[in-house]
Amino acid sequence: MDVLLTMRAFRRVVERNSFYKAAEDLAITPAALSKQIKQLESRLGTLLLVRTTRSMSLTEAGQLYYQEACRLLGEFDALEQTVAASAQQVSGTLRVNAPLSFGLTVLSPLLPPFMQRYPQLQVELTLDDRVLDVVAAGFDISLRIRRRLPDSSLSARALG
Repeated sequence: MDVLLTMRAFRRVVERNSFYKAAEDLAITPAALSKQIKQLESRLGTLLLVRTTRSMSLTEAGQLYYQEACRLLGEFDALEQTVAASAQQVSGTLRVNAPLSFGLTVLSPLLPPFMQRYPQLQVELTLDDRVLDVVAAGFDISLRIRRRLPDSSLSARALG
């Protein structure tokens, strides 16, 4: 039994005050929804809803379960939104290496708007003209101005 799915189903039944309307909302049959709620009641060992052919009401246990289910589902939904938002947010440290003159004339003016656009990103810019082992030095990006790269396992892309 999927606990979150069942909690959502129970909440929908209570909010719609109808198995039929809740089942429609959940795109399942009323019989399947009724079975799901009965399994929940069986698992909890208590009756949550008093059902008759014309009405439905919450028991004391049902009221407690409904309140806590709403709270927990709200927290769960907020958690998922927070994680999804943070996964889409650019953050961390970007280590960039570039030649001195290129960095001063081209990259320096571009950094303030870039950092303003991505405030959670730290940029470590190292400017030097030495040939270095980019991987061993731990750079994420190394900009070099050359016609050809010496044989290496690095990948290069022409810009401009």
